[in-house]
Amino acid sequence: MSNNTTAKTMNYLAVALILLALVAIMPIITSDFAFASETEELVDITQEGVNQNDAENTENEGESEEEPAEENNSEAENSGNFADFPASYQSALEELQEDHPSWNFEAKQVNVDFSDALDAECEGSRSLVNPSEPKSWRADSDKRYDGYWYKAKRKTVAHFLDPRNFLNEKDIYQFLDQSYDADSQNQDTIGAIIDGSFMDDTNPGGGYETYESCIQDAGAEANVNPNVLAAMIIMEQGWDGSSLCTGKKKGYKGYYNFFNIGAWTTDSMSSVERGLWYAKGEGEGNTSYQRPWNSPYKAIVGGAEFYYDNYISDNQNTYYTKKFNVMNGAGSIGSHEYMTNVSGALDEGRLVRKAYEGQSDLPVTFEIPVYDNMPEKLCKLPE
Repeated sequence: MSNNTTAKTMNYLAVALILLALVAIMPIITSDFAFASETEELVDITQEGVNQNDAENTENEGESEEEPAEENNSEAENSGNFADFPASYQSALEELQEDHPSWNFEAKQVNVDFSDALDAECEGSRSLVNPSEPKSWRADSDKRYDGYWYKAKRKTVAHFLDPRNFLNEKDIYQFLDQSYDADSQNQDTIGAIIDGSFMDDTNPGGGYETYESCIQDAGAEANVNPNVLAAMIIMEQGWDGSSLCTGKKKGYKGYYNFFNIGAWTTDSMSSVERGLWYAKGEGEGNTSYQRPWNSPYKAIVGGAEFYYDNYISDNQNTYYTKKFNVMNGAGSIGSHEYMTNVSGALDEGRLVRKAYEGQSDLPVTFEIPVYDNMPEKLCKLPE
């Protein structure tokens, strides 16, 4: 074979080998390209999936801003200690809780429409206004009750009946649980209330050197908050006291009635005389509630026991329910109420507040009524 033929043959062989090599590796190359393409497509699909989810999440977030409009309201209505309170109570309670972490707030379901309770409290002379209050609070009639009080206007009663008006530092104490609790009631807290009153720095006798110690023991024995007892005495007897608590009333010397129990005017007796007649044992012989009340201690502890049996143990264990008997069913509203003064619960609550000022860490419980179908807006006083 000539050299030219040999060279050509070699060239053909080389080309053939190259072609064979290309054919052999083509599936690998094709496979790589296919994998890369699928990978890119998968990446795109995955990204698309992510974007889709993000888009759905964005839409959901938009919806959840309206839903948590509902969800957030629901959470607000069921948050922390306030699960049983309507939303209209909660912002005020949350502020109080923030400032007083040891306080406890309990929702007391009345299970009566607010308007029905208001109707009951407006009947007859159940809700009266002190003459010292604004004339706008009075009903149109000039008729006096017990020679002194005026009938309260319906709008006035609605204001004092609406618990939401009093969820603040100054007024919350009308909802204070009045049961005895040694952790938050002592002679110092009692002293803060009676400071400046006829009981301040006075020896009540009967083995007690101070009214603080006397009232403290009476509260513990009767299971009644002694701070409440101190405030009640001042509300009933005034800052200077009355002849019901001096033991010096002619015909009734040595007898005391600090809570004015049974003290009302009759055809034959003044309210003071009848109150001391009751303290003596209704003439004599009646020994219920530690009568005869012939010492300040017996009068205070006996009066506290009377108060516990007739009010605290009967679902009227706050100033509010002492005035508005709303926790014993619709038929009881307006009856068996300790006072007719429409602002009485507020006044006594503000007085007992003195015991807790400067001691905001004391563990206290507030029982706050919740009515059915409450007004959308807070009930304001008439102008």
